[in-house]
Amino acid sequence: RGPAGLAPCVRGEGALAHPLTEVCALLLDLPQTRTYDPLFHSGQRLRRVGTHLFVDHVRFRPAPWPCRPRDSCDVVHWRMLPDGAVALVRFSTAFSDACPEQEGSDRAAGLLQG
Repeated sequence: RGPAGLAPCVRGEGALAHPLTEVCALLLDLPQTRTYDPLFHSGQRLRRVGTHLFVDHVRFRPAPWPCRPRDSCDVVHWRMLPDGAVALVRFSTAFSDACPEQEGSDRAAGLLQG
């Protein structure tokens, strides 16, 4: 968090030469994360709460020194919008029973990702 207590925000836009449904399917497929994120270590879908809502536990390799490996327990929600766009958001949460903190890792806190 910054000096005012606000989390930094980043936005990116781009054109992809692939159908939106394929991009969305790739982003929701945990094992495929390795194909586009070199820091991704592993992931597990812990709970499915319907077609569009689930809980994931993800682990990442350490970024360059002095960072340590990190993990997070994320609630993931996605929805196809009437105009054909896809809304996909993730945020970290505490599910200590299903997603205990990993020894040797720092617990990441993603306020809102998507």
